[in-house]
Amino acid sequence: MTDVSKWIADSLTQLGSQRLVVDSHLDKILGQGHAWSPRQAVQLVESASAALPTWWKGRLSLAIPLEADERELTVVAPELSDLRSHHHTPPSLYLFAPEYVLSVALEGEIYRFGYAENPWSLDAKTWSIEFTSFRDRDGVQRHWEPADTVWVYFLGSQPSEEAGAAGDESGGMGTPAK
Repeated sequence: MTDVSKWIADSLTQLGSQRLVVDSHLDKILGQGHAWSPRQAVQLVESASAALPTWWKGRLSLAIPLEADERELTVVAPELSDLRSHHHTPPSLYLFAPEYVLSVALEGEIYRFGYAENPWSLDAKTWSIEFTSFRDRDGVQRHWEPADTVWVYFLGSQPSEEAGAAGDESGGMGTPAK
């Protein structure tokens, strides 16, 4: 079992015990303390998606934290081919329980931009990529800098035509949301 497969198995067990979100920095999953390129991080989340059981209806996501330049929301999404990863915070994998994805509303300020294309050749039918600049309610009041992040969401495999006719089989997660 690879380190990523082990993380998926352990995280699914934790989600079954009343946790709605499990996350880990990539260097903790693999035991490496080096800088990550966005391409390496995307390759890891692709490996993680292959380790998910077919019955899983939650969301697997990769968060790539970016350097924030301003105290205001960033309202121009960066080019994916030219991301400036945050120098102190490595990318992280997240597993979100279906209940979390369907029920959590973000409170504060947020700017979102969805990317139609990506430099990593991820299939738009099974992957979604968005940039967010977010500051929670407390951060707004304190004038903290926002968290600028590129999120890579695994949407799961496309439902069959029969399943599509019967309803959304993606577990309600066909549209990116955190």
